[in-house]
Amino acid sequence: MLNMHFGALAVVEIALLLIAVIVIIITVTGVILVAKEKQLSMPVKLLWFVLMVLFNVFTLVFFLVWRKNARTLVDGNS
Repeated sequence: MLNMHFGALAVVEIALLLIAVIVIIITVTGVILVAKEKQLSMPVKLLWFVLMVLFNVFTLVFFLVWRKNARTLVDGNS
C-alpha cells in the first residue's frame, strides 16, 4: 500500500514540477518580450515584471506547501 502512495505521489509531483517549469519558461519569455517592446512605458514594464515575479513566487510556495503536506500524509499512513 505504501509503494502505491509513493508511486502516485511521484507521478503527481513530477507533473506539478513540469507545470511549474512550463509556467516559468512562459513567464520569462513574456518578460523578455515586454522588456523589448518599444511602445510600452517604463511603469507598465515594471508592473508586468513585478506581477510575473509574484506569480512565480506564489506558484513556488504553493508547490512547496503541497509537497510538504503530501509527504506528511504519506508518512502518516506508513
